Amino acid sequence: MANPGQLPDNTSEDMSLRFDIGDSSFSSGAGSTNISLTACYENLGYSPNQNIQESWWYGANTAYYSNDGVNDYIGGSWSRSYNLTNNDWSIVCWLKTNQTTKANGIFWSFAASTPSSAYRVYLQYNASFNRLIANLRTNSQNFLRAFALHDNSSVTGVSNSSTGWTTSQRGNTNSDGWTMITVTYDASQSTPAAAFKMYWNASEITVQAAAPNQGRTSFTPGSMYLMDLADQAPGGNNAEFSIDEWKYFETVLNSTSVSNLYNSGVIRNNSNLPTISVTQTQVSFDRASQPADDVAGYWSPTITGGTRFVHGGTSLNK
Repeated sequence: MANPGQLPDNTSEDMSLRFDIGDSSFSSGAGSTNISLTACYENLGYSPNQNIQESWWYGANTAYYSNDGVNDYIGGSWSRSYNLTNNDWSIVCWLKTNQTTKANGIFWSFAASTPSSAYRVYLQYNASFNRLIANLRTNSQNFLRAFALHDNSSVTGVSNSSTGWTTSQRGNTNSDGWTMITVTYDASQSTPAAAFKMYWNASEITVQAAAPNQGRTSFTPGSMYLMDLADQAPGGNNAEFSIDEWKYFETVLNSTSVSNLYNSGVIRNNSNLPTISVTQTQVSFDRASQPADDVAGYWSPTITGGTRFVHGGTSLNK
């Protein structure tokens, strides 16, 4: 086999092509398409009929979004017509706290076309009670399930409720301090305790803190927000968190799917998302030319105030 970077002496030798799309040129939106070993052979004058086997390394997770804690969010219209009250769904995202003292955060939320606090589906960190809360709020009524991180410390790694989810107590994370949080919703269940499940990384959080049921009504969202940490989107916030690779599925993910998505802590981007046969989309931050990139085109996002950062030491992921 020819050495890397060396052309073969003849066409009977093997040849490999490696294009590191995690480098600075890719993260800046430089050319990353139509690259193939076959094309390289042809460009070098070899016959296009050669029996060439290509091995593709899919895209690295190269960048993420971060709030600085002052009126930051990503928001815009949501075009997917899907009733979040009457149908199943699951939402996955990677989160990293940059807070030195605990602060409230709403990491993702669906709202009406004109956002209001009366109709909103969201994932929240409540700093006062050190809880993660999944809430289907319709007609100003809460259908929610809450989990105290310290009551689930064997899973979360967050044991001190006074310190809370902060930089000094990020809990169980990957090597870069990121945690994958998954919320699943089973519309057939009549109580929040049965309808909602939540996972920290690949493990389910099971010790429930509260699950009030004020009822629920039909709700099809018209807008969606990430990292809008106010009570009513869009608005101000007071927390510093980062988010990466937000994923949406119109099904209830099981524990095996959650574990596959967690991928032993290696954050996947949309080019190597495990196949789950349901309507889905994913928001990534890997293209500088499209800082918040919804692969299915349901969402028309605009970044307000926050910043897209490139991961340090980015490498290729399978």
